[in-house]
Amino acid sequence: MCLRKHIIYSIIPTIMLAPFVGIQALVFFAGAILIDADHYLQYILKFNDFSVKGMFDYTSSVVSYVESENKRSPYLGLCLFHTVEFFILLSILSFYSIIARYLLLGILFHMVLDIIFLHRREALFTRAFSLVEYFIRIGNYKKVKEFDKFWYEGYRNSIQPKMHQLTADGGAND
Repeated sequence: MCLRKHIIYSIIPTIMLAPFVGIQALVFFAGAILIDADHYLQYILKFNDFSVKGMFDYTSSVVSYVESENKRSPYLGLCLFHTVEFFILLSILSFYSIIARYLLLGILFHMVLDIIFLHRREALFTRAFSLVEYFIRIGNYKKVKEFDKFWYEGYRNSIQPKMHQLTADGGAND
């Protein structure tokens, strides 16, 4: 789901919470939005590139690619802040901090939106929901690296890569 939609959908519960929890509602809102910082972190680690525009372009291309693969997508992403392990850590912290509690609630709200978005596109399992799951599954996803390499080479050369140019084995057509 795009950032704009996350912001729009998160404003409603934030406004509803504000009369009851005051400023903590803004912490909820921050959690619902800032969880996606892991997409930027993932982009930096994959491509050693700090371009925010590049991250948004890459994420959009991944969504288009997954949708074009028609339920057979070999893509597997890891978003660290979207994992069960991160939720467990934040859950433990929430016993000691009210800020962590509302941050966790915002993140969980965000995850519900993401799961609905992915489920509607029949792409629920294109994202690993656990670090353990990711490392077990990634061995079978050679195409992920091919997609990333092909996409970034095209992006770096200011050529928007066309997803239909990927061949069945994950390489790029010449």
